[in-house]
Amino acid sequence: MNFATVLGDSSITQGKTYWEVSVNRSMEYKIGVAYKHMQGSRTLADEQNSWTLCLTYPDRFSAIHKNSKDFVFIPSHAASKALKLARVGILLDYERGRLAFYNANTPAEKRHIYTFRTFFNRPVWPMLSLRHGKLQVMTGLGIPRNLVWKTK
Repeated sequence: MNFATVLGDSSITQGKTYWEVSVNRSMEYKIGVAYKHMQGSRTLADEQNSWTLCLTYPDRFSAIHKNSKDFVFIPSHAASKALKLARVGILLDYERGRLAFYNANTPAEKRHIYTFRTFFNRPVWPMLSLRHGKLQVMTGLGIPRNLVWKTK
C-alpha cells in the first residue's frame, strides 16, 4: 500500500511559520514541506524537493531529503507507550532555510527532534503523507517562545 500525500492549500515564501500535527492515531507517516512541482510518479519524500520527518513501522523515525535518510532517535518515544510521540510541532524559517521538528506532546515543553538546514529557492508547501491511521493539522498557531533551533 502506498502513502496518500497532500500539500497544504497555501505556499510559504517568507517569514517564520509554526504548525502542529497530531500523529497519535498514525502508524506510518511523513510530514514536512515540499516544492509543489514533483516529477513523475515517485513519492514525495524520496524526491530532491521535500524535507520530511517520517515514522515507519515499527516505530522507526527518520529525516529524509535528497534521497538521504538520517535515522532519528526520540528517547521518550522509545521509553514507554505512555510517552509516545503524539503531536509534532513544525517550525519553518524560510529566509534562514531552517525546518525544525519538535515533540509537542505538552504545551509547556517542546523538545527538539531534528532540524534541516537548506536554502529554499521557491515557495514551499506544508506536506502530509499517510499510509495507516489519521493525521490532524493545527494551523494559525503562534510560534512558542520556548523553541530552540538545533542543527543536525
